[in-house]
This record gives sequence, C-alpha cells and structure tokens, in this order.
Amino acid sequence: MSVKLLVYENIPCWYELSWDEKKCALILRMHNDFLKELDEIVKNMTQAPIVKAMKEEFGFTSFSFDWQNGDIGFNGAFKKSKNSKKGFVDFFIKVPEVEREIKGKKCKGCRGTGETSYDTECLYCRGTGKEKEIVWTNAFEISASFSVILGLSFLCKRDTSSTIPQLLTVQTITRKGMHGGSLDGEVSVPLTEWMKAISKEGDVEIPEAVKAMKTAHGTMWTSHEFDRFMFVVRKEGAFISDCPGNACGLHPTNWSELERKRGHHFSCHNVDSPMQQLTLIVGLAALCDKARKEMKL
Repeated sequence: MSVKLLVYENIPCWYELSWDEKKCALILRMHNDFLKELDEIVKNMTQAPIVKAMKEEFGFTSFSFDWQNGDIGFNGAFKKSKNSKKGFVDFFIKVPEVEREIKGKKCKGCRGTGETSYDTECLYCRGTGKEKEIVWTNAFEISASFSVILGLSFLCKRDTSSTIPQLLTVQTITRKGMHGGSLDGEVSVPLTEWMKAISKEGDVEIPEAVKAMKTAHGTMWTSHEFDRFMFVVRKEGAFISDCPGNACGLHPTNWSELERKRGHHFSCHNVDSPMQQLTLIVGLAALCDKARKEMKL
C-alpha cells in the first residue's frame, strides 16, 4: 500500500470544515466513502482508551460514531444535518456559551453598576452589571469530539470518490490546564498555492476569517475592545492567526517548507482552552470557505 502525504500531493477530500455565520456554527463535512470505511474501525470505539480517558477526565456520559442514525461525538456534540451536500454528510457544531449571565443576579464586583469606584469598567462583568458563571462543559465536549474524530481521519486507507481536493487537516488535543487546547495540522498543495497567489503583492488580511473568529469568541465570552484578532496570509503562502490570550495563535511550523512547490505544516502557540481552540478552528473554516469559493471547488 502506497502512502500519500497531503503536503506533497493532491488527495481527494475526505472531510472539510465550513462556517455558518448566521447560525454561529461550524460544519464538519465528511465524505460518505470515508465514513463507510471507518465503520469497521470504530465498531468498538466506545471502549477505546482515549474515549475512556476523556469520559473519566471530563465526566462525559457517552460517545457515539453512529453517523448513519444520528449525532456523533461526546454527548452528541456534533449534530447530524439534513442539509448535506451530495456525497457528504454534514455535522452541525453550534458555538457554545462559556460565560453565561445568571438571570436576576447583579455582579458581586460592582453591585450591578458596571463600574468600579474609580469610574472604570468592572473587570468581573465587563460593564454589564450582571453576575456571570463560567460553564466549560459544552466547549470541552466539542473539543474532545474533534480530538477523537479528526484523529480517526488518518486511518482512511483509500481515496474517496470526491472530485475536490482536501484543503487542510486539523489535529487537536483536549485537556485541562496550560496548552490544553493545542492544535496543529497540514495545509495542502492547492491551498498553499492559492494563498501564494492572493498574497504575491504582499501580506493579505482575510476579513472573513477575522469576522468569524470575533463572532465565535464573542458568543463564548464577553468581548472587549482590546481583544486581538488577526488572520493574515503571508506572501510566502502561509497563514498567521491570533486570538485573545497570551500570544495565542497559529503559524507555520517550518518556514523553509514554503520555499518549495508543496504544502506545509502549521502549529500553535499558547492555546490553553477549548474556547481559544474553537476560535482558531472557526478562522480556518472561514479561510477554507473563501478558498473553495475563489478556487471554484
């Protein structure tokens, strides 16, 4: 069996990411051929060590990959859509609220005024005057589901019948604490060449990705005017992406890969939470949407 590598050659699409701005949701679109091949592999997935470990660490009650009959992932985090494209099955991933207002309760820090005694914005409620709670459950369900399901993607041994190429892959980890939302991946030759083409006159911002990241992060957490979001395609043909955090973002793993006509790898820096991880994945999904549209895929 020959081994194909995405950074060296075109491979028919087995999954792709997309962004639904109106519904504030990611879409994971997986090809039927890929899903059918995985059926045998994941038959006993509920007993796999990674699934058991995730359940134990985060308290998840279930994991499913019964894609023909319904939702998949931990606690059904990926909702099966009825609006799938021909040859693919779509799963709808609603961006969760992590920071939630507690109805009827005033912020303990400012007693509902939204300000400190120095007439500055209250740091606890970000000026809303509302008491809030932090609920990570849904964010961890989504992140852990990505970690398991996208990890399965490398077990596909045959090309799919798709007529469009795989644009990129994403791998995630899910754990509590520093670097607990880390992610990396591969960028295909076609996507790398497209990025080189649009940035040949110099670095180019991808406003669609920035907007999507702001929307997603703002849904999960109270936005602030000083929050930093960036998604730029460099003239070398690679993206750099930032979101709120301590120098949190994505970048090429090895810039020298971009000197040749091939794809490349990307990795992350200081991605500590599933919220940051999902924000960056949303940016990648919006980039792919733009690329597919302009490449007419």
